[in-house]
Amino acid sequence: MSTKIAVVGDRDSIYPYRALGIELHPVDEPQHAKGVIDTILSEKADAYLILLTEQVAKSLERELRILRGLPHVVFLVIPAGIESKGYAMEKIRSLIRQAIGRDILK
Repeated sequence: MSTKIAVVGDRDSIYPYRALGIELHPVDEPQHAKGVIDTILSEKADAYLILLTEQVAKSLERELRILRGLPHVVFLVIPAGIESKGYAMEKIRSLIRQAIGRDILK
């Protein structure tokens, strides 16, 4: 079973993920990320984990609602450096509440 793991966002925020062997997809403008995500999903894999910086996730909220319905695809919002406004943490909290029924990160 092959799993594709990729991170999409601004170069400075995603560069540290290179050390983990995660495929980097830097975008200059968050709205360009949709095309990058489509390219990632077009590559053959059994499952996908796509990490998105807060700015990218915010700019693609509508599209992500549709893409989250795809089987074997998980999108995870990650904080984007010191500019993080808590958006990523709220998304993670939401996923945990959905999975186990309560917020354990309080």
